[in-house]
Amino acid sequence: MICSHCGHATTLDQDQIISEYFHSGYEYGEILQLLHSRHNYAISMRTLKRRLHKIGLRRKCGWKKDITVLFQAEKRIEELLDGPSSFGGYRSVWHTLQMEGLSNDIKIKQIFV
Repeated sequence: MICSHCGHATTLDQDQIISEYFHSGYEYGEILQLLHSRHNYAISMRTLKRRLHKIGLRRKCGWKKDITVLFQAEKRIEELLDGPSSFGGYRSVWHTLQMEGLSNDIKIKQIFV
């Protein structure tokens, strides 16, 4: 929508545009450049991050750490199941993971469910 007073796109349209660029994988600086060059809309980095937060989008979600921990746990589970204690069952595997500090992540708990 176009504002009847100033002729600029309304916040709803701007948020949709920002969301589309975000989901397309553009970095923050690239989104700012695209907004300025394609839509003649200049905002600061802080405003962009505030808008993304308002929409519910964020980059630093920690998924890389979660995946790394998950792969470590998966590898350790395979080692435990292939080793001499393979007849212990899931409780002994879970206990071993707890002792090694790998069971604190919620995603790892989903392996046993």
